[in-house]
Amino acid sequence: MASADLDPIFVKGLKLLLSRSKEAEDQLKQMLDEVLDQRKKEIANKSVVGFVRLMTFASHLICWL
Repeated sequence: MASADLDPIFVKGLKLLLSRSKEAEDQLKQMLDEVLDQRKKEIANKSVVGFVRLMTFASHLICWL
């Protein structure tokens, strides 16, 4: 498998993980923090969308009754 087939973020993280420099450690930590923050935002957005859909459904149901 060529490196072009791999996710660039994965390749960068792997290079940083194998590096022994202090800067690599800091960069890897920063990458991890960015990914975790992004995931938290995605989960929060899904929760908000789900709540809005539920409330819309409930309001339609109440109007129908």
